[in-house]
Amino acid sequence: MSEACAEYADPNRSMLEMVFAPAKGWIGKSDEEIFAATMEELERLFPEEIAADGSKAKAVKYSMVKTATSVYETLPGCEAMRPSQTSPISNFFMAGDFTKQKYLASMEGAILSGQLAAKAVAQTNLVREKSADWVPPLKADERQFNKNSPDAKDFTPDKQLYRVTVGKLDEPSESGSA
Repeated sequence: MSEACAEYADPNRSMLEMVFAPAKGWIGKSDEEIFAATMEELERLFPEEIAADGSKAKAVKYSMVKTATSVYETLPGCEAMRPSQTSPISNFFMAGDFTKQKYLASMEGAILSGQLAAKAVAQTNLVREKSADWVPPLKADERQFNKNSPDAKDFTPDKQLYRVTVGKLDEPSESGSA
């Protein structure tokens, strides 16, 4: 954390952040109750370093942020409604924490879903390439140009439009214009 927040830099201390999700059983408890339960759990996990009574590692400060609806609640039957990364539509793949993967709505779930979607795309392409009737797609410069296409007359503006010039601003004149 000291890499991101210099004020936390201390070679003799550590910082621990935790997320309870889903927190349905915790949201109504006081900060003190949550802290005490957390310390007991940390003592169970790290008995050499942490004692719930504070006799080993000491908590200098703590804070709780409670967001009751940050993670959806899994209910019986809802897992079947989560779509997989491969859809029934050809060449349409999905990624996101809402898709079928092993985590709830979370950054980890979104990342895993993206990896699963990439794997599905790669697998689909491998199957296609092994097919006897597979023809590699044409490169952009090998494709026939359709001058009747709705966007055929679109063009990329001259790069000069994007050039930023830094210069001195003119002093406003008496009339208010430069």
